[in-house]
Amino acid sequence: MKKFNFTMQSILNVKITLKEARQAELAEARNQLMLQEKILEAINEKIKEAMAPHKMPEQNTASYFVQRERYIRRLKEMRKKQRYIVEQAETKVDKCITALKEALIEQKKMEKAKEREHSSWHKEFLKEEQKITDETGTAGAFFRNFART
Repeated sequence: MKKFNFTMQSILNVKITLKEARQAELAEARNQLMLQEKILEAINEKIKEAMAPHKMPEQNTASYFVQRERYIRRLKEMRKKQRYIVEQAETKVDKCITALKEALIEQKKMEKAKEREHSSWHKEFLKEEQKITDETGTAGAFFRNFART
């Protein structure tokens, strides 16, 4: 009997490749999220530093306070924008996770189909093997009986 050949192997290979691509996309999305979170953290640190009273010089002028307030306001605007970017990155990670789950489900379906087809092939193989064994046994018994007569 011929060896097992899964008829939909090329489809299974495509599903495996798709899953690997989804994993790569998820890894990239997670890296981007971590990067954006680090940027947000850096902005928060700058705000803390700018608001620290011990960082102010001894002799303060009105223009210094105006510049300081503008700087802090600008940092807060940057933080707001960065939070939005972080939220977008989190959304992308969630979408990538969903896409990966779907790709895994599709791959599992194909692997189940392959297993069912292999099981069916194996049953046929065992039937064929049993048929050959029976024929060999029958022929052997026939020749032994024929030789006695």
